[in-house]
Amino acid sequence: MGAFSTCIGCHGRRDLRPLAGEVSVCESCREELREQQEPRSAPLDAWRLTTHWAYGGLVRQLILRVKVQGDHRALRFLRALAEEARKDAHGLAAFDVVIPAPSSLYGRILGRIDLAGCVAADLARADVGFVAAAPFSLHARWRKRSRIKGRTAEDAGTRVALSRLGALLDDRWLRTVAPRLRGKRIGILDDVVTTGHTMLTTARKVAAMVDAEVELVGLASALKD
Repeated sequence: MGAFSTCIGCHGRRDLRPLAGEVSVCESCREELREQQEPRSAPLDAWRLTTHWAYGGLVRQLILRVKVQGDHRALRFLRALAEEARKDAHGLAAFDVVIPAPSSLYGRILGRIDLAGCVAADLARADVGFVAAAPFSLHARWRKRSRIKGRTAEDAGTRVALSRLGALLDDRWLRTVAPRLRGKRIGILDDVVTTGHTMLTTARKVAAMVDAEVELVGLASALKD
């Protein structure tokens, strides 16, 4: 009863409608979400990128509540929105395989919720063949766009060690995951597309290692026109 008593967005108690099992949303917040829905399909580098919402307002608030605060109620709501996007005219395409863009090692150590991974699992249960892991070396990144500045000659040994580790991880991915992807239609899925760097890094590595059709899908876009 308590889960239905307030709106997931504004925490108000009027005009509530149940959505996603134990989550409710008021008509005002529902209208805001409809206004933020911006299905788009456009090229990004060598691939086609499809996104569904503008990253701002209530969409941004809910995503941050999931990724920063670990809000499972907001997570259930966003998963329900993704399910709606899958069904509508601009829905998430029925890929043979979905690969969630890998979260950073830093975020996983902190126990942050992998929103893209959760949505990918939902798609797999609905009408996608299966979810596959991104090349394993990408999961070893400390932060998504980390750059170590001011490297000196003393860093050479570390760089060689990391390079060897990456090669070992990707060799394992080629032997265990890649055979299931050949000839498939693959969707690289991320929750928020800001620069597109993570998705493109994943797509480039997958395309270089597997003969398959690759497309990009983002739930929300912060890309500038």
